[in-house]
Amino acid sequence: MKSLRTTLATALAAMTVAATAQQRADAPYLTQDEMPDGVVILPSPPDTTDAAFFNDWLVYNRGLKKRHSPRGKQAKADAEYSWTYIANYYSKAIGIEINAEKTPAIFHLISRAARTGGDATWKPKKHYQRRRPFVVFNQHTMTPDHERDLARNGSYPSGHTSMGWAVALVLAEVCPDAQDSILYLGYQYGQSRTIVGAHWQSDVDAGRVMASAAVARMHCSPDFQADMAAAKAEYAKITGKDSVKMPNVMDPQKAHRRRSRHNQHGGAEGKVGSPRAY
Repeated sequence: MKSLRTTLATALAAMTVAATAQQRADAPYLTQDEMPDGVVILPSPPDTTDAAFFNDWLVYNRGLKKRHSPRGKQAKADAEYSWTYIANYYSKAIGIEINAEKTPAIFHLISRAARTGGDATWKPKKHYQRRRPFVVFNQHTMTPDHERDLARNGSYPSGHTSMGWAVALVLAEVCPDAQDSILYLGYQYGQSRTIVGAHWQSDVDAGRVMASAAVARMHCSPDFQADMAAAKAEYAKITGKDSVKMPNVMDPQKAHRRRSRHNQHGGAEGKVGSPRAY
């Protein structure tokens, strides 16, 4: 009996240590007290009489027209809120499979950066409690099973956007020669929120501001500095160079042509905590 109790106690201790290690692995780089204050930094979300709200309405309606297109399919996929998805999403930008097994340092860095970016929106979300477009217009999003949780969570700023843009900024620092591909994906990740109908464009814009502010503050964190150094060393070991020219998601000429066609049609293009909280 004593041996059994000892074994159980040892197993419980091991589980506690493992759980604590996992919490540290997923912990944001900044506490809420250290986080840039979005209530101070950001303007209030636009009122319905503001010109900015007209743009919100316009982008929302353009998003409705994209829902049955390949871009709409991508936007729906981007609604998944997980470290695994975000790692796979950016893997195509750098030409390396990012995951906990093959690139543990890079995966660890972007996981904590993602958590920090998402958390950066909590205070202004709670302060403004802005209603989401699908609530205002009484229309379903492309992810109806998320709507109940989303409706109870403030729309401004977009936490998905802040999370994705924080990862893009950090990963562009690890892989500077792939920065254009990384940042292109980071931008589109935020725009996906307008297409699925979960956010207004001004929510997405504010999310990028909060991500940028959080990443700037993260550079003061010793943990972040150490993790960034480890990720850069891992990247150099895998590629053989500190900076490798990676294939672009879209070459510059093609990107310019797409933007030109899109602008001619008046378009505006546009993926962890609770997976549906942002």
